[in-house]
Amino acid sequence: MAKFRNICHYKAMPKERLRGQPFSLFPQQRKNGLVWYVQFRLPEPIIGRNGKLVYFSTAKSTGQTTKSAALTWVRNYLSNGRPVTKSNVLFKDFAANFFDPSSEYAKQEKLHSKRFSENRLKAKADKLRLHILPYFQHYRLTMITADAIARFQLQLAEKGLSSFTCNDTVNVLLIILKQAYKNKYIQAVPEVEPVVLPAKERGSFSIEEVKKLFALPWESFAGYVGNLIAASTGMREGEIAALQNKDIFSDHIVVAHSWDVRSGKLKAPKNGKARIVPLASKVFVEIQKLQAMAIWKGDEAFLFQSDRPEKPMYPENLRDELYRQLEKIGIDETERERRQLCFHSWRHFFNSLLVNSNISKFKVQALIGHQSDEMTENYYHIDEMSDVKLLQDKFFR
Repeated sequence: MAKFRNICHYKAMPKERLRGQPFSLFPQQRKNGLVWYVQFRLPEPIIGRNGKLVYFSTAKSTGQTTKSAALTWVRNYLSNGRPVTKSNVLFKDFAANFFDPSSEYAKQEKLHSKRFSENRLKAKADKLRLHILPYFQHYRLTMITADAIARFQLQLAEKGLSSFTCNDTVNVLLIILKQAYKNKYIQAVPEVEPVVLPAKERGSFSIEEVKKLFALPWESFAGYVGNLIAASTGMREGEIAALQNKDIFSDHIVVAHSWDVRSGKLKAPKNGKARIVPLASKVFVEIQKLQAMAIWKGDEAFLFQSDRPEKPMYPENLRDELYRQLEKIGIDETERERRQLCFHSWRHFFNSLLVNSNISKFKVQALIGHQSDEMTENYYHIDEMSDVKLLQDKFFR
């Protein structure tokens, strides 16, 4: 009975509203002794479950047994960010439908982001479903700290995912956490360092897969032409995005620039040197069709255009279009990651096409933009293309 009276005594103690401070403190008797709790004043009152206005957040344990220690804990807590209004929200409840086409996030992105597309939204939803929810579903939002995310990064790396996929997946998680911060469900968005993993050998497409990819209709004509150029020239994603009309001739392309997404400017190609690559007649015809459809005309106009003449289409759009097309031939995200297939795989495919057609290594290096024998060998794939003797115009008809 004495213990019961002690519990009642502390529960009945009023909250101490400290002058000039946006919080209240009160003690609570727990199994292991007295613990001090804190409630923070909300920036604006909210309506509680009983329909009445609520002016303070739910009580949060400081884990301290004295008032002075509790005050120190609260001040340290506030120095790290703003207080949360709800500390028991599960990640799975908050994030389950976050990237649905009808979600608030999708509506806001469609309204404000020039990079919005249904395919990019689906890619985020897939990473949430495949990687993030299985790991964090039972976490409270307040438990997803920088340390927790670091452990998650380690698990992704142990699965064999690339640096890009690991970092892109964590970026999807951070999008969700930023919204949780706006909702005042977490104190701050964790700061996360990107992972840098050893580069993996990229996969390549087989001849049959390439034939299937280009035999099927593409949802975006620009995406089709961009991937056709990559397959038939081995050009990099940024190099294709940077193409201007003045770089394109009936039988060749001058690869003079690459598009730097971070700076939003043209830069030199990867090895710092311009190069010339031959152009298949079929590909040139498709390029002409795309040029005829263009909004912006002239030598300086980009082949792959955005809604602004000074900026090309985002290079990622070409990659997204490829991934969408791969799914049509039965290569989903799991299989794609297992085989390490990506837009860069077009360079491996074209490199292999040249090597298996007995093109000299010096010409291969000139066309691909390599500066060493070792780099050319790294792109070489031994497969059924060993008897392929046909070059661009014979393969890309």
